[in-house]
Amino acid sequence: MMKNFTLTALLALAFLVYGTSQSYSAEAAPKVAAKVAAKAPEKPAAGNIRVLKITGDVTRSLDATKQPSALKEGSFIQQDEVITTGKNSKALLLMSNGTTLTVDQNSSFHVDKFLQTPFDSSNVDYKTLKAEPSTSQTKLDVKTGSVIADVCKLSKGSTFDILTPVGVAGIRGTIIKVTVTRPGGGGPVTVSIDMPRGKAEFKGIDGKTVTLSDGTTITVQVQADGTSATPAATTPMPKEQMQEIQALVKEAMAIVPEQGAFEGAPAGAPEQGDQPPSNGENADTAGGLGGDQGAGDVGTAPTTGGSGGGGSSGGGGNPTPTPTPNPPVS
Repeated sequence: MMKNFTLTALLALAFLVYGTSQSYSAEAAPKVAAKVAAKAPEKPAAGNIRVLKITGDVTRSLDATKQPSALKEGSFIQQDEVITTGKNSKALLLMSNGTTLTVDQNSSFHVDKFLQTPFDSSNVDYKTLKAEPSTSQTKLDVKTGSVIADVCKLSKGSTFDILTPVGVAGIRGTIIKVTVTRPGGGGPVTVSIDMPRGKAEFKGIDGKTVTLSDGTTITVQVQADGTSATPAATTPMPKEQMQEIQALVKEAMAIVPEQGAFEGAPAGAPEQGDQPPSNGENADTAGGLGGDQGAGDVGTAPTTGGSGGGGSSGGGGNPTPTPTPNPPVS
C-alpha cells in the first residue's frame, strides 16, 4: 500500500514539474526569440558619398559604361561610379564613414566598393568625427591623377583599400595621398604614395609588402611588360609636401557640415527611413538621388561599429588586413 502511494506521489510530482516547465518554455520562447531578433546584426548596405565642393569640370559615370554627366555640389555618389576631374578642376567629397576625399585635377578614380552598416546619422557631427560610426568596407581604384584621403579611425572588422596599377594600400586610419602618373607613348606607369600621418601596408603586384608610417613615402613603377619592383623601405617625405597635403585636408574639413550631412541621401547607409532605393537616375540637385547603385562586390561585413568622438582623423589602429593587389597594367 505504501509503495503504491509513493509511486503515485512521484508520478504526480513529475507531471507537475513537466507541466510547469512546458508552460514556462511556452511563455519564454517568444521573449527569447524577440531578444535574439533585436540583437541580429544589420546587413551592410551601399554607403553614400556627399559632394561637398566642385571646382571646374568634374564628371561622373556608372562604371564607365554610360556617358559621363556633370557632378554637382550636394549630390550623392555610391559604389560603382567613376569620378573624373578636368584641367584646373577639383572635387571635395565626404564619405558616410567619415572619410574626406580630395580629388585633384586630371584625375580619375573608381569607387569599386563602399558598403557600410546602416546607422542613424542625425546626431553625427562629421566635422569633429574621430572614429567611423559603423563598420564599412571600401575599395577605391585610382586610375590616374591624385587622390587624398583623410580616413577616420576604422572599427574592428572594417577595411579601406586604395588600389593602384602597382599594388594596393590597406589603411586603418590615416592621411594618405596616392598619385598615378601615366606618361604618353607607352612609358612606365609611376605611383607615389605619401603618408603625412598614420599607417598603411602596401602590397605590390610583385608580392612584396612595405609598411608606411608617419612622414614617409614610396614610389613604384610598372613597366609596359607588367613587371614592377616594390622598394624594400620607405623614404622621408619633404616637409613642404607634408604641409601641402595637410592644408588640402583642412580645406575639405572646413566645409564639412556639422549636422545633416546625409539628409536626403539615397537608400543605404546611413539609414533614411522608408525612402525608396535609387531608381538609377542621376539627380544632381542638393538632397536628390546621387546616381545608380551598382551591384558591386557585395560581401558579408562584420557589424560591430565604433563610436563617434572628437577630432578629424585617428592614427594607427588595429593591424591592417592583407589586401589583394590589382592585376598588372598591360
